[in-house]
Amino acid sequence: MTHVKGKSSIYGEMRVVVPSSSVDLKGKTFLELQKQRRNWVFQDHFCNPGPIQFTSFGKFTLNKTLRIEHENYSVLLGQIEEYCEKIKSSCRFGSHENILNAAKSGLQSLNSILELMKVE
Repeated sequence: MTHVKGKSSIYGEMRVVVPSSSVDLKGKTFLELQKQRRNWVFQDHFCNPGPIQFTSFGKFTLNKTLRIEHENYSVLLGQIEEYCEKIKSSCRFGSHENILNAAKSGLQSLNSILELMKVE
């Protein structure tokens, strides 16, 4: 997210800066925030979740911009978690070996596909 700017008339010395980015004034995110602008005049909607959460309920909390731009992300993530829970509950102690082999085979295939799709 940051880069170092060299000596110039603006910066004077080497400094770490966050590059600016443009906002699409016709994009879904800006239009949604524009709709909410009036509400902010009358009510406080400030929310500071604090630092990045890596555990507990906060680890899946997305900010409003990401929720709007990637609205299907949470739905897809929830579906994946449901499938994982079903696999996990089907593979408890005492499960038939064929079920365990089927789950292992399917997960190995999925893992191979995801490795091929990984962007570096």
